[in-house]
Amino acid sequence: MPTDVEKLYSDGIKKRKIERKEKQTKEKERKEKKRKERKILTKKNKGMEKCKNENDWPQLRQLFLKQQPQLQQLQQQQQQQQQQQQQQQQ
Repeated sequence: MPTDVEKLYSDGIKKRKIERKEKQTKEKERKEKKRKERKILTKKNKGMEKCKNENDWPQLRQLFLKQQPQLQQLQQQQQQQQQQQQQQQQ
């Protein structure tokens, strides 16, 4: 049977161990969040590499307008596929 002092000591060790694990998980989550944010930023920046300075904004707009019909076609194809899947499920 442990004495009160031994029990307090072991409880303190357990408490610190739990706190350390919680701190580590919080740190991992924070790093993961930062990594995801950086990944998103790099994706956005890849599209901007072609138009590095402000004078290239018209070129960026033209590029966007050229790709707009392709985007619309893709969206229509996706909608058709979804409708077909829904009909098959029924």
